[in-house]
Amino acid sequence: MRPGAPTARAESAPATAAAGTFTDPVVDRNGADPTIVRYNGHYHHLGTTWASHREMRRSPTVGGLRTATPTAVHRETVASRCRNFRAPELHRLDGPNGPRWYPTYSAGVSGNIDHQHVHVLESAGSDPLAPGAWREFPDPVFRRDAAAGVYGPGHNFFFPSPDGKEVRMAHHAHSGPSDGCGGTRTTRVQKVNRNADGTPDLGTPVSTSTVLREPSGTPALAGRE
Repeated sequence: MRPGAPTARAESAPATAAAGTFTDPVVDRNGADPTIVRYNGHYHHLGTTWASHREMRRSPTVGGLRTATPTAVHRETVASRCRNFRAPELHRLDGPNGPRWYPTYSAGVSGNIDHQHVHVLESAGSDPLAPGAWREFPDPVFRRDAAAGVYGPGHNFFFPSPDGKEVRMAHHAHSGPSDGCGGTRTTRVQKVNRNADGTPDLGTPVSTSTVLREPSGTPALAGRE
């Protein structure tokens, strides 16, 4: 448990899992940094693979993910992006060709900060588990900006504004080029825009001295910093 984390009451698990129950872990191989999305009657699981492919599990129940056969839905062949597929997140959005799946993830050559970027794929149809049914954007959609003093941005998460009119992206980044995958990474938040064709535009990371507006619909509170 993390220092300072709230104490949770442990749930007792039965010796033998009955119908409608499950025990953790639900995914033990490639289970780090998980994303689980329910769609069309099934749970879909993505996790960090530490390799050059993205794999997905699908099951009608959460417990069934443990024994579900992982399917490699995308493999990377570009050398600069062929390591460390980490921290995926899966969204179904109305893109330029109608509803499509957009998984975002961090990837790059281990130990080389110049290639640790956020990447995004677009599905060719509505089934996220269809192997080979993904279009890869040719360039990283979010990368370091040395001029702004932002290095190694990645592991992003999207959330809506209070009024639902905007989307913000939380991500981590460093303030120095020599920092690694440790506790020096800090959480940052920026607004997500849309390109002319409807795809998400993550922009560029801003400096820590840039003053950012609160998400649309945030209530005015006295004493806010």
